Amino acid sequence: MRSDLQSERARVSALQKTAADAMTNARDFDEFLIGEDPWRDKPHGYGEQRGLAKQMRATAEALSIKADEAHSRCEILEGLAALAERRLDATAVAC
Repeated sequence: MRSDLQSERARVSALQKTAADAMTNARDFDEFLIGEDPWRDKPHGYGEQRGLAKQMRATAEALSIKADEAHSRCEILEGLAALAERRLDATAVAC
């Protein structure tokens, strides 16, 4: 059971890193597009780039939510595993 939890923890950690990287990439791209333009003109395809930035933000937010949910489930499973181990230890001592 502990090895399953360890692999789940590793999966959650990788998911959290992916979500953080996606959020950083979306933020960096957004800041690049919002940056001051000395010519006061937007490049060709600016609208599409803004759309891409919005899509990147939405994907990053969805990954972040998924990572948070997986982390919560992992914590619940770890708590249940600890409870089961204490119960088994108490039963073994009673025998």
